[in-house]
Amino acid sequence: MTKPAIIESHLQPIEQETEKQPWERMENEPRFWYNRFVRFRGLGPKRTMLAALEQERASRKVPKSTQTGKKPKPKSKSVAVPGSWKQASIQWNWVARSQAYDEEKVEKMVATMFEDLYSGPALAFNRVMALRNILDSMTKDFNRNNAYLSPDQRLGYYTRMQKILQAIADEMKVFDNPTQALLMRHFALKEYSEYKSPLTPEGYLKLVEQAGGQASLKQQIEEEDARRKERKMLEHMIDSAFAEKQ
Repeated sequence: MTKPAIIESHLQPIEQETEKQPWERMENEPRFWYNRFVRFRGLGPKRTMLAALEQERASRKVPKSTQTGKKPKPKSKSVAVPGSWKQASIQWNWVARSQAYDEEKVEKMVATMFEDLYSGPALAFNRVMALRNILDSMTKDFNRNNAYLSPDQRLGYYTRMQKILQAIADEMKVFDNPTQALLMRHFALKEYSEYKSPLTPEGYLKLVEQAGGQASLKQQIEEEDARRKERKMLEHMIDSAFAEKQ
């Protein structure tokens, strides 16, 4: 199955950006004019140099009158954009750099939307994991009450668990490995970039902190091992029960 191009275009692996972006300060660009460009850039797609100029003038502090202690009325100024601003905008390519900045912002917004779309049950991997968790919960409940169950009740458990196993099998039949791998790789790289590898000392300390202590982490690992053994045993019991019934 061909993976959707829209997924590939918006869920790219997270990598460290080394190339300088066009909206960053250019070589030999005066700090004074770069700061004004940042103000212009921050006004959004409907930006104008006049709006940037007026914003700069409004941000200037007006000194208090030494006699009255009140702020004097600002002198009226021309609303025309000075020639120096126009020249600087052309020389340092303000418009194109601001448009590149806008496009980057939009791309990040779209990527975030797709992350939300493909999170939770919309992702096949998550659906399979949810079914597995339901099966695990039912397995624990069965083991806890097995001694008190009647044959019909046991068969009811087997039937429900068999349906969950079948639902997992059905999901895996149509599991699109390339697309799911692309999506999971994106989320895994994002998590990796934030928490680093769990094999590092820092990652291990992070796991210990999340588990609530080293003893708790060890207990959780042991419980996971026990859960996997119980699942294999239960699958064998279910297969045997249905084989006898047939």
